[in-house]
Amino acid sequence: MPKTIEGELTALTFVEPMQEQNSVYMLIGLSTGHVWVLDTRSNSFLHSVKVLDDSVNKIVSSVSRIVIEGKKDTKIHSWELKKTIGDFEYDASDPDYFFAGKEKTITLDGYPSASHYDGTAAEALFISSNNSIWLGNFIESITVKLKSCHDPSNQLGAIDYKYVSPNEFKPI
Repeated sequence: MPKTIEGELTALTFVEPMQEQNSVYMLIGLSTGHVWVLDTRSNSFLHSVKVLDDSVNKIVSSVSRIVIEGKKDTKIHSWELKKTIGDFEYDASDPDYFFAGKEKTITLDGYPSASHYDGTAAEALFISSNNSIWLGNFIESITVKLKSCHDPSNQLGAIDYKYVSPNEFKPI
């Protein structure tokens, strides 16, 4: 059995199942910055990986990537699934490779206090602890500050969005 790392459970998600997976995997974020990978079908612990120097605050999984937000980290961390590393292919059917790809990060002006991701977790809206609203894109590794709020006495705490195509947009 792999070595387990102690810590408080701070985040939890199931990995979006892919057709070639033999099981459903669960990711558990810990206060130590580690993520545990568990196989829910066999009820077994597979491995632990240190992804942050801080506590894991949120884990998001899609068919395209795994995204991790830290509690006191201004960077949002992302790992793409189903890519080529060096000379070999890996994909989400083997959970040992969930964090083996190149890590991509995007940076905010504060810690993420709220976020909402699109279906593939390629884009997201964030509210930072500085009350700024950001649009982030992991494919391009960019962030765009949409709004800067200057009243720290009233913290923003939730965010959501819906994509409207240019053809559907009708200004009032």
